[in-house]
Amino acid sequence: MSRNINYAVAFLFLTTSCLNVSYVSAEPTQNAEVVNKESSNNSQKKPPSFRQLYDKIYSGKATLKQVTQALSTNDTTQLVNAIHALYAMKWHTGVYNLLYKMWHLEVDETPGINWELIKQAPVRIALASTINRIDILKSKPLRDYIRSFKYDDLELNRGQVLVALGLNGDPIDVPYLEEMADSNNRYLTQIGVSSLAFMGNSAAKESLISLAKKHYDTPRGELILGVLSRAYDVVPVAKAEVETNNVQVQDSVN
Repeated sequence: MSRNINYAVAFLFLTTSCLNVSYVSAEPTQNAEVVNKESSNNSQKKPPSFRQLYDKIYSGKATLKQVTQALSTNDTTQLVNAIHALYAMKWHTGVYNLLYKMWHLEVDETPGINWELIKQAPVRIALASTINRIDILKSKPLRDYIRSFKYDDLELNRGQVLVALGLNGDPIDVPYLEEMADSNNRYLTQIGVSSLAFMGNSAAKESLISLAKKHYDTPRGELILGVLSRAYDVVPVAKAEVETNNVQVQDSVN
């Protein structure tokens, strides 16, 4: 399952923008020793980038201050990624309490984070997913909240539903994920396929195998076959068998 979570995080970061910022000096050429000294001083003053903060959170080594710094971002996708990554810090009492404060919109408790974005549906869907994964036995209302956006008019909200349901891993959501993966909406198709990989269960694997048969030898089929290989160690048999309508998929032997 951990491999699938890593795959999920990698997929989420494919949609994150503005993480790699280049700092270019406009100063004239100076003595190398002076440049190195000034560069060292500047690096100490420069605040950490979102990516640095995210890596700390995802590794479970962030301080509560670093968590709140990451949650102050003005980028919705970055905020969604940070909230999903907070699952890695579920053991941290401060983070655990902060998740519930964000869910209940206790603004006065933590003024430094971006409350305006946290009030928005895409971020709250991610928040509901993370809390659900931590407190799954008492979070049915959160799962209901996520599912209430399954057919929302905004693609962004539906995309976050797919990610959240994939990470939640409940087999009951496999038919919906398959429906979206089989749709004509390219954005939702890609996320639906990847979310079936996040699940890491047999129902999701069988769903992907079925989709692979249906879309074999198309760009969507290639995507699905790649996901099957990476997430489930499953590879297709020869194309000739597909063309005779006798498709089989076998687990690879490592």
